[in-house]
Amino acid sequence: DDSMVEHGFDEDRLTGALTRETVKKNVAAIHISGKLTLLQRKLSNVLLLNAYDTLTSARSHTIDARTLAMMVGYNSNDVDSLRASLRALAETVAEWDMLDEQGHQEWGVSALLSFAKLKNGVCEYAYSPAL
Repeated sequence: DDSMVEHGFDEDRLTGALTRETVKKNVAAIHISGKLTLLQRKLSNVLLLNAYDTLTSARSHTIDARTLAMMVGYNSNDVDSLRASLRALAETVAEWDMLDEQGHQEWGVSALLSFAKLKNGVCEYAYSPAL
């Protein structure tokens, strides 16, 4: 099963959306500028998974920074790599061009993350409301 990933931590500690196996993404509609590394793509997926259940209701989302690092495959003490990848996601542009239910065209552009910050061992981040 391709959706299963080997983790270096106790999966029983995960809660909420982090226990999901898959996330539905409207792949056809969104184009991501630039090249994200495998670890940056993994980071993006873990952040989305963590935020999934409150994506439309919460303005920002939080996750334990050590857990985040381990889920993505970073050494949990390697804060610099985590910072660099969060910066890359904030600098990455998502562009979409799609039709709504009524057949009206919508085009838009936004940063993948509107912000991310690390404080007291917690990563807080948000997506643009436009996404």
